[in-house]
Amino acid sequence: MATKPQADGHELVAIQCLRGLAAMMVVVYHCFPQLDRMGYQGLHLQSLSGGVDVFFVISGFIMLYSAHRTPHRGAGTFLQHRAIRILPTYWLLTSLVVAIALIAPQLMGSTRFESGHVLFSYLMLPARHPVLDHYWPILVPGWTLNYEAFFYAIFAAGLLLLRDRGLGLAAFVGTAIALLVLAPLVVPVPGAARFYTDSVMIEFVFGLFAGLAYLRGWRIGRTTGIVCIAAGFALLLASDIVPHPDIRGLVYGVPALLIFVGAVFPRFTASGALRLPRLIGDASYSIYLTNMIAMAAIGLGWRRLFGSDLPGNTVWFILFAVPACAAAGILCYRLVELPATRALKSLFANGDGKHPAAVASG
Repeated sequence: MATKPQADGHELVAIQCLRGLAAMMVVVYHCFPQLDRMGYQGLHLQSLSGGVDVFFVISGFIMLYSAHRTPHRGAGTFLQHRAIRILPTYWLLTSLVVAIALIAPQLMGSTRFESGHVLFSYLMLPARHPVLDHYWPILVPGWTLNYEAFFYAIFAAGLLLLRDRGLGLAAFVGTAIALLVLAPLVVPVPGAARFYTDSVMIEFVFGLFAGLAYLRGWRIGRTTGIVCIAAGFALLLASDIVPHPDIRGLVYGVPALLIFVGAVFPRFTASGALRLPRLIGDASYSIYLTNMIAMAAIGLGWRRLFGSDLPGNTVWFILFAVPACAAAGILCYRLVELPATRALKSLFANGDGKHPAAVASG
């Protein structure tokens, strides 16, 4: 049903909690490579990586939401805000991995220093990983930031060319991304350029049009929201056992959209019980970027202490590693991300950096 939009910011609370959930899904997913080294031979639950797809839908939503609520903000300011939000933590952690690759490469068997690859990693441009044979940066979770940066560039072009901060902007960005995704069906797209035509890009469009619907007043009831969330997770889990085409933007993107709509579009009242989920959501960017480093260290220590013979090893490892990775991410958020973001916002303050949408837009 369509109603007048609320302006109480409750949607930002829901989004932060959802960001936290998405980050923790990715953390659990990254347990499995460590478990493999301990002899684990069970199901890998690839669908947990769908937390990334939830992030992409959120990003599309927040960018349109924020642009609509701050119509005076131009393309330059938008890109500045994105750089302040994304780059300091990413560059610092990239530098940490580079240092490990140079000083103690044995600690990270899937990492090797190659100057060209490292340069592209800092520039957030796709380059083939020297070990893993994907277009991933040296800080592997940063592959999603390469997509985010490209989406931001297209979105900034829309802000530059259009005054409309609603349907016109969503249509411009959505059409540009749709043409990119469809391009390989028409012309050959070689090498790194193919990275940007992956179907995962369409998930940003899902978020854009979810944002447009939200701004136009569309809401759903709580029961419908629960059904959407359940359906989204059911579809994700089904992808682990049911053969499906290799079209991530649909196989994971549609469930991610359902989960997002089910979490954000109902009306609810925030409570104190959401304090921890909101903290995890606030720290989700740091949790996401640090979790593979933390997980590798935890896995190495676990194998030295317990080997693979500990009864219930899989369960105990997950129960220990997941909160430990979350704690490491929260520590990074408190000590690095938050101070750096505040300092740079203060340095480049231009009057609209305190808009609430910026809080949920990582």
